[in-house]
Amino acid sequence: FDYLLAQSVFSHLLPEHIEECFAHLDSVMTAEARFFFTRHPGTEFRQRSQTDFEYPKSFFENLAAKHGFTLQDYSDEYQHPRGQRMLMVVRPE
Repeated sequence: FDYLLAQSVFSHLLPEHIEECFAHLDSVMTAEARFFFTRHPGTEFRQRSQTDFEYPKSFFENLAAKHGFTLQDYSDEYQHPRGQRMLMVVRPE
């Protein structure tokens, strides 16, 4: 795929499910692909409710690096009505 979007998906997944997604990105992304996703911001992993989770940006930075990607923050360009933040993963140039 050239573009992938996980809008309000990772905010409802446990860390191990997000890591599984990152582990398989390489097999579905073209060399120039962009993967956009949102998260509930937090200073550490925290369960907000039965199905809602917060993640620090560093969680995604570490996953991206571990799986050979770089992370860019698009939160300033993306206004979410419930305060989620937008990040993007790409392959390094």
